[in-house]
Amino acid sequence: MLLIGAVIGIAMFALAFTALFGVLNMATTVMINTKSRIGALALATDQLEFLRSMSYDNVGTVSGIPSGNVSQNETIVLNSVSYNRHTKIYYVDDPADGSGYAGPDHDTNSVLMDYKKAEVTISWKLHGTSKNLTLSTSIVPKGVEQDCTGCGSVLVHVRDINDAGVPSANVTLTSSTLSPPINVTRLSDPNGDVNFIGVPVGPSGNVYHIVVDRTGYNSDQTYTADAENVSPSPADFSVFDNQTQEATFHLDYLGTKTINTFTTPVESAWSDTFVDPPKTSSLDSVVFRGTPTTVILDDSSGEYATDGNVFSVYIEPQDLLKWKELSWEINEPSNTFIHVKVYYDDDGTDTLIPDEDLSGNSDGFSSSPVNLSSLSVVKYPKIKLAAFLHTDETNSTPSLRGWTVISLEREPLPDVAFNLHGDKTIGFRSGGSVIYKYDHSLATDALGEIILSPMERDVYTFAAGNYDITESCPVQPKTLYPGESETMNIELSPHTDNSLLVVVKDTTGAMVSNAAVRLYRTGFDESKTTSVCGQTFWGGLDSGAAGGGDAYSLDVSASSYADATSTIDIVGTSKALFVLTPL
Repeated sequence: MLLIGAVIGIAMFALAFTALFGVLNMATTVMINTKSRIGALALATDQLEFLRSMSYDNVGTVSGIPSGNVSQNETIVLNSVSYNRHTKIYYVDDPADGSGYAGPDHDTNSVLMDYKKAEVTISWKLHGTSKNLTLSTSIVPKGVEQDCTGCGSVLVHVRDINDAGVPSANVTLTSSTLSPPINVTRLSDPNGDVNFIGVPVGPSGNVYHIVVDRTGYNSDQTYTADAENVSPSPADFSVFDNQTQEATFHLDYLGTKTINTFTTPVESAWSDTFVDPPKTSSLDSVVFRGTPTTVILDDSSGEYATDGNVFSVYIEPQDLLKWKELSWEINEPSNTFIHVKVYYDDDGTDTLIPDEDLSGNSDGFSSSPVNLSSLSVVKYPKIKLAAFLHTDETNSTPSLRGWTVISLEREPLPDVAFNLHGDKTIGFRSGGSVIYKYDHSLATDALGEIILSPMERDVYTFAAGNYDITESCPVQPKTLYPGESETMNIELSPHTDNSLLVVVKDTTGAMVSNAAVRLYRTGFDESKTTSVCGQTFWGGLDSGAAGGGDAYSLDVSASSYADATSTIDIVGTSKALFVLTPL
């Protein structure tokens, strides 16, 4: 009993000590946080008091607008805490007397620099956590507001894909050619706007540069003319006396683009002849018997069972493009039969594919082969076969000797070198060729894949000089939308001098699969069907153009659509787009 009492006492003491330690630790943390915040408040207050003590004309920052001798950024150690003090001073255009220049005649408001505003932000880290504090004050001239001779303003609009304002974007205005130089960063307001007031007029030429960015978004900017980019767009700019220069920049959420490169599709066969190990998942009242091995009804009781079944394992091609055909070999004596059905995985349950997707499946198929091309590979990425055996004679059994599923598959094509560029441009070279904002030479990895992140909204085009694109799904060029994670699967074949990629869509933009496409001219006539991505391809063609009297013709037809026909030139790498009208 004494030992039990001692253990209980020790436990209670430990609990009390743990609780007391927790309280002390929390109190220490609160005290440290409070002390660091008091230090930050003191640093911000001291700076504002210093700015208020200065003459109005001298209130400004180094490389700022207005210009002055106050540092924009300082590192200060106080009470063993390292603080960063950022001081921002800018002119304010008070709406009480009108806002903004209407033009050089000042029809709206002749003075934009009504007063100055100072903001001091103190930032620091404590136990790995970032903290900050901001104080601000207005600094008003003692006399009448003064116009700025040799000054103008720059009004920046930051917009997204829907032309809505993007708030809290960093807008940095710089000029290295002025003395003193300008380097000022402001945050866009809730409407996505920033107005730099009192910007000095520089020497002739485009002397001001803007960069706009925000975490999680793309960046946008003006560009400086150089030997590579002789005609930039948008270009750096000048500021004119008592005028407002306006510029709009676009920011959107960044996304991810994954590109997979594949060989052209080939037929692949899954089959089971029931040799060891058989590719079966379950048996009921059937057995394996004979050479070659067959599946028959169970006869262990001395007579054949009336009914039995065998289920295959799931057939799941790695890079499935299309289901094509199911076939089997059977022997059915009189008064016996075998029906074959196809199942899919419905959240772990073997479920019969409905007749609306595979006509006749609910009753079972008695005649081989069965066309599986109607099955969606998206809805049915894997399937399972089942054979149901029946006899009306106890001394007779049907037998299944094997079954086969044909599918269309493709293999990853590794180490493909390619170029990817967007549609956004930033200017022109001296020869007149366009310069794309995004234009990179890349390569897929050993698995035929490359993941590009972050990527901004743009319309991207893929090109691999050593290959022809036999299909891209989705069709490219393709827009990557803000924040989108997109995967593009591209099938490639070795480049030939003359080729044709045919793309078939409907009026809604949806791809039309299984459309019949006939390409023909004198001495050539060949038909193909479009893939699930609405495309088909011919490579290694002879060239042909209307001007030479040997152009090709294309006929396209698909169920429930009006037929379409066209004459097409095939010279080099060619592409034809058909938009079918529903009947």
